[in-house]
Amino acid sequence: MKILLDTQVFVWFAEDDPRLPNEMKRIIEKPWHQVCVSYASFWKIALMIQSGELPSSRPLDLIMNQTIKSGIEIVPLKLDHINRLGWLPQHHDETFERMLAAQALVENMMIVSDNPVYNTYGAVRLWSNPK
Repeated sequence: MKILLDTQVFVWFAEDDPRLPNEMKRIIEKPWHQVCVSYASFWKIALMIQSGELPSSRPLDLIMNQTIKSGIEIVPLKLDHINRLGWLPQHHDETFERMLAAQALVENMMIVSDNPVYNTYGAVRLWSNPK
């Protein structure tokens, strides 16, 4: 299964944050799953760190290098993704989430996210609330 972590889920996973449900963490950690994170997520994280919205205990370059070493695939932005983004309906104004939806659709990936907005774009969303 090829899965794309949305930005918030990636941050929770990288920081071992308890807001990430254990079931989602287990799915991400399964070695037979192809786990991906988008360049767009790193771009968003950089902006969030710069604005103070996301205090980070580690520099962004260290987070990126640890991501690569962990085997998580980093998905580049491709012209096909940008083209698909241009065809997505404007359900909301969050460009980064719309880009992740476009990437998931083009690359046939499931998105791991607690945000139901991805459903409105036709992306397959994977999430389980803690019981």
